[in-house]
Amino acid sequence: MVYIRPMFWFPRFLRCLLPALPLLAACSRPAYSYQPLSTPATAEAPTVVFLIFRARSTGQGPLQVELLDTKTAAGALKQPLNQPLGPNYLEVSELDASRRVLASARVEHPLLKDVEYQTEAGALARKAVQLPEAEFFVRLRREPGAAFLRVAEVRAQQPATVIDLPFPSKL
Repeated sequence: MVYIRPMFWFPRFLRCLLPALPLLAACSRPAYSYQPLSTPATAEAPTVVFLIFRARSTGQGPLQVELLDTKTAAGALKQPLNQPLGPNYLEVSELDASRRVLASARVEHPLLKDVEYQTEAGALARKAVQLPEAEFFVRLRREPGAAFLRVAEVRAQQPATVIDLPFPSKL
């Protein structure tokens, strides 16, 4: 006759596991939820502004500059080339409401050109020509707080004319 002992017919490892089951059930993991430490600030995508101007010479008076058109495009400006400008150039700047410079760019003076030509003797010569009117454009990084545009004329490395314009609101 076979005698079966109650509760001892389980294999030995299960007998050791039965008393530990309530402890294992109490150690279950809580549900995981992600909570960021801080919300990251969404950075604005860089924007480039193309400003198209017309410059007019008034004879002996100050330079007149008119903003013709503006265009914006997504992207960033390339690093500026360190090209030496001549003694005559225009500097276009974006200003905030307190007239602090946010961004600026320099362009050659559109009305003052250096022209090479061939003389009747066949030699090359150079002379400075002053145009009465010319259009030019400038690329600037669009700054969020820009309220004004400043066009500063420099002739013979001396400041000549400064013109402040309201920043276009249609951007």
